[in-house]
Amino acid sequence: NTKEERVENLEQIMSMMDEEGIPMEDRYLDPLAFPVGAAPEAPQHYLDAVSELRIKYPEVHLFGGHSNTSFGMPQRKVLNSAFVIRSIISGCDALMIDPVMNPPKDFFEFKLSDNVLMGKDMMGMEYITHFRA
Repeated sequence: NTKEERVENLEQIMSMMDEEGIPMEDRYLDPLAFPVGAAPEAPQHYLDAVSELRIKYPEVHLFGGHSNTSFGMPQRKVLNSAFVIRSIISGCDALMIDPVMNPPKDFFEFKLSDNVLMGKDMMGMEYITHFRA
């Protein structure tokens, strides 16, 4: 499929969800992560898709099978962590990861920190609340 065909398919799917009255915040979109060992450009394509979807549909949830990227590579934990962080920066707000290999708490705390640094958590209130709990 071309990018134009994928965009058209997504718009049809979103339209069908509109017709059924599914709220945007109840929608989860997965741009599909592919192994970097098989397609070196795949991670960047995924991150670009996440960024574009975040702009076009700011209220939907974006997630993916992030560990797919490291299939066949050594030290998968390291590669997975870097890719998840890049995904969060690009706009992912839900993660599908191996919780033993890559503990979700680390990424949640990264997101809290990033929100403070990027002005999305004014005065760091969510950050402060989390760490004072």
